[in-house]
Formats: sequence, structure tokens, C-alpha cells
Amino acid sequence: MEIENVMKYLDAENYDYSDCEDELENNILEDEIPNATIKSIVNRASELTGVSASTLFEIKKEAKSGILQTPGKKRPNAFGKRTRLNTYDSFTLQSIRRRVHSFYKINEIPTVKKLLNDLNNEADILQQKISERTLCRLLNDMGFSFKKRRRQSALIERDDIIAWRRKYLRDIKLYKEQQKIIYYLDETWVNAGISTTKVWQDKTIKSCSDARRKGLSTGLKGPSGKGGRLIITHVGSKRGFVNDAADIFSSKKTKDYHEEMDGNHFESWFKSTLIPKLEPNSIIVMNNASYHSVKEEILPTQSWRKKDIQEWLTNKNIPWGSDLLKLELLQIGSTVKHKFDGYRIDKIASETGHKVLRLPPYHCELNPIELIWAQVKGNIAHQNQTFKLQEVKNLLLEDLDKVSGNDWKNAVAHVTKIEK
Repeated sequence: MEIENVMKYLDAENYDYSDCEDELENNILEDEIPNATIKSIVNRASELTGVSASTLFEIKKEAKSGILQTPGKKRPNAFGKRTRLNTYDSFTLQSIRRRVHSFYKINEIPTVKKLLNDLNNEADILQQKISERTLCRLLNDMGFSFKKRRRQSALIERDDIIAWRRKYLRDIKLYKEQQKIIYYLDETWVNAGISTTKVWQDKTIKSCSDARRKGLSTGLKGPSGKGGRLIITHVGSKRGFVNDAADIFSSKKTKDYHEEMDGNHFESWFKSTLIPKLEPNSIIVMNNASYHSVKEEILPTQSWRKKDIQEWLTNKNIPWGSDLLKLELLQIGSTVKHKFDGYRIDKIASETGHKVLRLPPYHCELNPIELIWAQVKGNIAHQNQTFKLQEVKNLLLEDLDKVSGNDWKNAVAHVTKIEK
């Protein structure tokens, strides 16, 4: 491959290869590296220029034909250099941005059709009418993106959750810098009737008799209902699932699976099954489900009787006067309540050298095991043929074993990007 052809192409694409020009001329000529393969030469050129190997192979292919073509579909990707942004002044662009946010403020979806109708009716914003497609492209150039809606903004904006989230992100960053082993724990469920919702269907089949005449079938049979349910608790790290740590049992109820899990059951599994299998001095990330958050003891509240509050204060060696009102007793208790306000799970972890780190509410996307659950349940949905609970359990065990350390590594890397 002639170096001049590569440089000619790089010049046409405005690549800056000045720092590696000498190396290109000295290293990638075939006659100077007689024993090197074409692939190794191209890979070396890719390292020096920053151009992908596939692009360099295309250059080599074009060079053989004697014609080097410059791709004409390359668009500028730097913000502020888009031609549409240069078409409108800053006042117009800011007016469009404010119009979008005016929909946000009244909790209305700002569709392109609605936005375009408003803009076209306002002569002082746009000098001429534009199409929906042009508006879509203009919004993209302005920094908007059409993507899945996130959590409810009312929940995100709560001050306590903002503070919780910021503390969590600082803590998880510190633990990663300290190279601590971080385990991610969560529960999920699988119904016996789990199946894919979309399949290829033959629309030419009109009836059962029609299918019989043609020697065909009427299509896949769907489950008659959700059926029984399995509840799974598991934990893993970027190395993979913790071996033999899964807790799987059949649900007796048909509503929310959280009803089936209680603090005693979770604590028993956590203490006897999980803790012995963890690396020393590790971090356990979990959400704030009620069975994760059983208090070490019940603390006084407004619903307590005055006599019970007095007894609690006495047991804690906290002085109180017999002439104090119930409200005053509660105020005394509130000043020392933090000393006794702990979780049983946190205490078990602490006593064995581990630490529990709790996710902020409504932030399940910060737990990579959610991506693993989606992978496992998706596989079961494609494989489920009998819609029987025992068969689903067998598939579940098989698919849990199929989850690799690389799957977990990718899931953790994805969450790390969200954290950043």
C-alpha cells in the first residue's frame, strides 16, 4: 500500500497526521517490512493516524483502482458549526428553547407538531415556515435529544433525594478508587407465563380449517395467564454472580412480590448464605425495600402511649421528669434517637467486616444487576414453551449460569458512565 495514497486521503479528510508523518513513511511501506502482513501494516497505520482499520482497507482497495474518492456524507459534528444554527440568530434559538420548556412547566409533552404549530403562528419568531423534519434537526443541533423519559421529575427534585444521590455518588467513587470489591444485590420475579410479546405471525391463515388444508398451523400458543411466580434474590460484582448464593422460592400470592419477602426471610439468607461467600471488607449495594430496612429497634413516635415513651427513656438511661407532657418526652427522645436508629442488616454486615451502601430512592438505573435481570428474563421468555413453573425454574437456573463475568463487567461499566 503506497503511503502517498493514505496521506492524500487524510489531507482530503482534514486529518492532522503531522506528528506521525515520518513514522508512516518509515514503517508502513511493504518493501521496508517484507515479513509483515497487510493486516498488521494497516493496523499500524491505524494506530499512527487515528483512522479506523476498515477505512484504511477501503483506501487500499480504492488505490488499486487508481481512483481515491472522498466521502461526501460527512457532516460537521461540533456544536455551533451546524448550518441550521447559523441560519437563525440567538434570539430565535432561545425563543424555541423557551417554548419547549414552557411545555415542560405545565407537564405537557412537547411534540414536534405542537411546537411547530406554535412557532409557525408566531411571525416574530421564525421568518419563514419550516417543516417538521427541519425542526427535528434544528432541535438536535440545539442540544435536544429524543429519548426515553426518565424518572418522575417531582421525585428527582426533592432536596433529600438530591442530597442522598450526591452522597451515594461520592461514596461509590471513593470505594472504587480504594479498589474495594462492590457487590450489587437485588430481587426480581419470573412468572410461569413469561413469554415474548411479539412474534412473526402468518396473516394468510384465516381459520383452523384453512391451516389444516394447507398443512400449516394456526401459530404459537400463548400462555393462558401469568401462572405461578418465582421470586429470586441474588448478588454479583463485576466478576460475576456470587456462586451458590441465589435464593429462589415460589410465591403464594399474585400481587406485588414484595409481599412475599419479609425481613426475617431476607435476614436469614443474608446472614447464613450470602455473608460467608463474600470477599473480606467488601461493599454491598442494595435498595431501600422494607425487608432490607428493618430497624434494630422500634423508636418512639407520636402514636406511642406516654407510659411507653417513659419506659423507653428509662431503659436507655435518659433522664425525664414526671411533670413532662407527652410532646416534651418525644422531644427528649428525638435528641438521642439517632444513636439507636440503625438497620439490622447494616449491623450484621458491619460485624462481619462489610459495609452496606444504600441506593437513593427511584434510582434503580444505578444498580447493574437490573441489566442482568433483563438479560436473564429475556432469555427465559424466548425459551419458555410449556408455561409450567418447574420448567421456568429450570430455565432460570440455566440462564443464571450462562451469565458471564463479561456480562457483569459490561453492566457495571454502563452504570459507571451513568454515575459520571
